[in-house]
Amino acid sequence: MKKTATNGARIRINLVVLGEPAQWLKSWKDRGIVRSYTDAVLQALRNFHSEMTDRELKEAQLQNMKAIE
Repeated sequence: MKKTATNGARIRINLVVLGEPAQWLKSWKDRGIVRSYTDAVLQALRNFHSEMTDRELKEAQLQNMKAIE
């Protein structure tokens, strides 16, 4: 991972997407949902991050409720 002046991190990902995920990407691009495959991957990572943050928050809330009982 390289550090940059703008946000502190930079990672290069070089990959081939096959099968159903590749079909999703092509469909999203054809329909104009994403501008590029890079855009699609970034949107997916943002969504994954959001889902993980929500899950971690719910787990912490559950642990706090158990600790109170």
